[in-house]
Amino acid sequence: MYGSINRRGQKVFAFDNCFWSFNEKDSHFANQEKVFNQLGSDVLQSAFEGYNACIFAYGQTGSGKSYTMMGSSDSKGLIPRLCDSIFETIASNQDPNKSFKVEV
Repeated sequence: MYGSINRRGQKVFAFDNCFWSFNEKDSHFANQEKVFNQLGSDVLQSAFEGYNACIFAYGQTGSGKSYTMMGSSDSKGLIPRLCDSIFETIASNQDPNKSFKVEV
């Protein structure tokens, strides 16, 4: 999300994604996998290309930020999925000239 001021002096806000995760039976429902595929995979690819990356969850209390980031015991969130993908990518590396350093 970012803000700017238009020609009339009004603040205009924009955002990249908004996910509906309230009712699994709703056609707009976004599960953890969909959120990861739309956000996490691009961030991960950028990180492996050498860019700094950040995913920031912002919203009202109780809106699902912690669930989106961490998930639950039966549905991993963004952070566990990113960690899994990082180490899977490193483990599948076939280039002996490439090394990786992971810091937390």
